[in-house]
Amino acid sequence: MSYTIEVEREISKGTGTLTYKHGAVSVSTTCWFELVNPIPAKKYIGCSATHMQKDKGVKALK
Repeated sequence: MSYTIEVEREISKGTGTLTYKHGAVSVSTTCWFELVNPIPAKKYIGCSATHMQKDKGVKALK
């Protein structure tokens, strides 16, 4: 299964909008990130919280 999760960030506020749509499921919600160490903006393929923590040094929320 393939899907896309998009995050549009408002850098100055430390918030953004996370959107996901696949079939009948559609999500649009506010998300937050740390202004000090945000995940770099780009396309991540095969990404997960574990991958980001291990390979990118980004601490995942639990």
